Amino acid sequence: MTGCGQILDADLIATPRLGVINFHPSDLRAGHGAGAQPYQDLLDRGDPWTRWTLHHMVPQVDAGPIIGQSCSIHAGDALGRVTRTPDALFTRMATLLPALVDILLQAVLEQDAPVGPVDFVAALPPDLIRQMQRPLA
Repeated sequence: MTGCGQILDADLIATPRLGVINFHPSDLRAGHGAGAQPYQDLLDRGDPWTRWTLHHMVPQVDAGPIIGQSCSIHAGDALGRVTRTPDALFTRMATLLPALVDILLQAVLEQDAPVGPVDFVAALPPDLIRQMQRPLA
């Protein structure tokens, strides 16, 4: 899931055999951007870097066990300022989603239990990582 914006109850989360996985556009491992306003968190902190975090969903917002994270994603301009136009950042982040989904699906096919830790960065093409780490403007 991504962009759901709702809390799922425990029964619904427990229905799929492998659980429910959320793609969240912030660095949850570092404690950043949980909830519905990850972009606002970047602005508030003035941090020009973020990540996609993939985690198992639980009935609490963005609190489930983390499966893995994307490479670092530059969310700022060449001077290191967080972009004031979120569309440019969201477009960049969305560019990374197909690769993350592919890596996740490969991990699901290789495991017969809830998906455990996945090293997404090692599996990402180096040219895509470079693209994500360039300043936005």
